[in-house]
This record gives sequence, C-alpha cells and structure tokens, in this order.
Amino acid sequence: MNATALESGFGAGTNLVKKFVRFARGTDTLTVAEKVCSIAAFLAIVTTFLLVMSVQSVRLQTTYRHMHASSAEAAISVGRINALIHAASTCPPIVVR
Repeated sequence: MNATALESGFGAGTNLVKKFVRFARGTDTLTVAEKVCSIAAFLAIVTTFLLVMSVQSVRLQTTYRHMHASSAEAAISVGRINALIHAASTCPPIVVR
C-alpha cells in the first residue's frame, strides 16, 4: 500500500470521529421531546433487530433438528445392516444333501 492510500484512509477515519463529536455536541440543542423520541426510535430499531435474529435462530434450529433426525435414522439403518452381517457371518453353513 502506498502512503497516500494510508493517509486518505486515516483522514476518513478522523473525519468520521469529528462528525460524531459534532453530532454528540449537537444533542445539547435538542428538546426533551426530541431526545425521548430518538431513544424510543432507537429501542424500536434494536427490538426489530432482536426479533429478526430470533426468527433466524429458530429457522436454523429447525434445520439442525431435521439434520439430526435424518442422521439418527441413518445410524439406526447402519446398525441394522451391521447386525445382519454379523448374524450371517456367525451362522453355521447350510449343507444341502
């Protein structure tokens, strides 16, 4: 990376910090009603985000349960096949006369 790219990235970061500080200082001029409304909006956004994450978690858990059930069925089938192979190998040979 060249030096100008690093400087431009660093400058963008400092500009962002300066904008945030200016925004934070600007909250002193807001009324109480505006501050309460902004807090309520923030809580609504966070609640919506948590709801979306909860729904996604339930979907992933359902998929995991289906995969777990199918793997359990496969394990039972393998166990049955192993039992049949063991039973066939331990039986005395059938002699046809």
